[in-house]
Amino acid sequence: SCQDSAITNIFSSYLTHLITGYQSDPSNKWKDKEAAIYIVISLAVKTKTERHGATTSNEFMNLNDFYMNQIKPELENANSHLIVKSACIKYITTFRSTMSREAVVGSIATLTPLVASNSIVIHSYASTAIEKILIIK
Repeated sequence: SCQDSAITNIFSSYLTHLITGYQSDPSNKWKDKEAAIYIVISLAVKTKTERHGATTSNEFMNLNDFYMNQIKPELENANSHLIVKSACIKYITTFRSTMSREAVVGSIATLTPLVASNSIVIHSYASTAIEKILIIK
């Protein structure tokens, strides 16, 4: 819709600002990355269910590109802040029905090592995300 386009345009420069800030100093600006992920989630979800996560999404947000460029690298980086990792897992859990099949299936390989994380939150979130992905087939 026209409203989705306008809102997405308003936030896109802010998202770029947050991500650029994070990239300049990841250890101190991790809150910028977390905020960016949650802004994308809030902008992109149009409808959702508990079983499937987001079932329709904002057509002006490229969920697969954001996953490949912003989410997957954080999950694969051992030095990523745990809160950023948890937000990344939330992203996958939320968009498991609307991202491409390749991205969702590929995310299982990215999430699997996190099941062995020493962080109870990361371990639990990763396990739950894998379960929810497998339920939707």
